[in-house]
Amino acid sequence: GHCFDAQSGAPPRGLQFTLGTKENPLVVDTIVMANLGYFQLKANPGVWELRLRQGKSADIYDVTSADGLNTIHGKNSTRILISSLRSHVIKIKVAKKPDKMNADLLSDDEDNSGGIWNSITSSFGGSSEDEGETINIFSVASGHLYERLLRIMMVSTMKHTKSPVKFWFLKNYLSPQFTDFLPQMSKEYGFKYELVQYKWPRWLHQQTEKQRIIWGYKILFLDVLFPLDVKKIIFVDADAIVRADLKELMELNLNGAPYAYTPF
Repeated sequence: GHCFDAQSGAPPRGLQFTLGTKENPLVVDTIVMANLGYFQLKANPGVWELRLRQGKSADIYDVTSADGLNTIHGKNSTRILISSLRSHVIKIKVAKKPDKMNADLLSDDEDNSGGIWNSITSSFGGSSEDEGETINIFSVASGHLYERLLRIMMVSTMKHTKSPVKFWFLKNYLSPQFTDFLPQMSKEYGFKYELVQYKWPRWLHQQTEKQRIIWGYKILFLDVLFPLDVKKIIFVDADAIVRADLKELMELNLNGAPYAYTPF
């Protein structure tokens, strides 16, 4: 869908939405992009409720209207009926609360040196150290050769990293053989894993070469591929061999920067 500020007409970049049910309000979440106020949430057919995420988003903004097929806007949530597997596009308008007109969604009142990414994650409550127990690792692989190399990377990571590890992979381009083998490998080496996917936005220039598509996911969609409570993630190439504890990278102070790279 697309989200805009009802007063300025500008996209409220960094605004967080959750999609869930009445019993489980948080099933998936996402943030609004600066580009066209775009946001994307994955859901099966059924009745869903769209809400502003608790924290800064819900404290500063109210949803004023929601337009779309089978969409009913209520006081506390927007109810959406998904009746097919096709894209369901909605247009959301939000407005700042009267006492929050000067509030900045991306500012961090406690520490202005934290940068945009820290500002986004600060609304979850808790600090970045809370996530330090689990090392989140993201990697991509295309083809059986790189999937074999990916297994080697995963084993080398588990041999040198003492903390719990969770691997994240792009579901779109993994072979069935690899995904079928993951549960067995997870049990053998004691790691968690999750498959993520994202539909290429219609407004973004379509790529035809598979490798360019995969690298596009890696570069363009890092802040929307993962659940918002994942505050820091390490990208490791599929053909890399890990020879040190990755907790060192997890604990590295980025000084507010959204990205950091290890020197060659």
